[in-house]
Amino acid sequence: MTSTTWTPDLEEAQRTAPRGGTISDWKGHAESLLTSQPCVYRRNGQISALYAALYLRHPALFKWAGMAAFASHHIRLALWPLRLNADSTGEVDLPRALGRRQALNLSDVDQIRRTNNDIFDDIFWLHLVYDGAESGLRELQDLVATDEHYAPIGTAFAELEQGAVVQPRFDGLSCRFARAFSFGASAGFEVRGIRQSASVFTSFYGHALRQRLRGRRWEYGLPLLTSFADRWNWIEGAVVPRFQRFESNEDRALQMVGRLSSSGG
Repeated sequence: MTSTTWTPDLEEAQRTAPRGGTISDWKGHAESLLTSQPCVYRRNGQISALYAALYLRHPALFKWAGMAAFASHHIRLALWPLRLNADSTGEVDLPRALGRRQALNLSDVDQIRRTNNDIFDDIFWLHLVYDGAESGLRELQDLVATDEHYAPIGTAFAELEQGAVVQPRFDGLSCRFARAFSFGASAGFEVRGIRQSASVFTSFYGHALRQRLRGRRWEYGLPLLTSFADRWNWIEGAVVPRFQRFESNEDRALQMVGRLSSSGG
């Protein structure tokens, strides 16, 4: 599998942006920044890099994008079975791969792949429209004002999660994969291989165990990342505080996110 270094150019993305266009125009513009869907790993790396570039462009505003860069980076672990079906260029014959009988249900893996792609499609364009400018905010408000899906964002751009598409996809995962996915879920803000800083690392089940010792009960008997309540408890109680700790060392934060921004090959 070939690998190339790819660094997003948001200045160029803004220069060629469809100002005055429709939501469809903006989504198409965001999609044009990525390689084709079958290039699963290259595309995942580019999504991570674009989120990282957003954060580096406006660290004080785009904190969600900083966390999303690491989240997308960690998604690569869940996508590893598709690597077995990639050719020398990194492209995966998705229909053929999904049609094979394998011990691990690749339809679940593909759900994760599509979710990562759909989240990007759902919200990255919003950041491009806004881009930290008053004129961008006005254009964003005009675009979403009459759209049923995006209307909840409105002027409260900070409430991006209102437009996300995660839960319906998670609900479609098999029970076996949901448990495995939950067991392996972690959030770390370190990208130098497997060596991670303990102060900014958290695992979903590690957090859930601590919650259980404090008497917390879970919706499905066991904690599942696919449960909105369990996932939000982890994000609010562990992921966000660790990202805040990570950001407290500004030099380290910019260095680590910078690594992701230039790792989208």
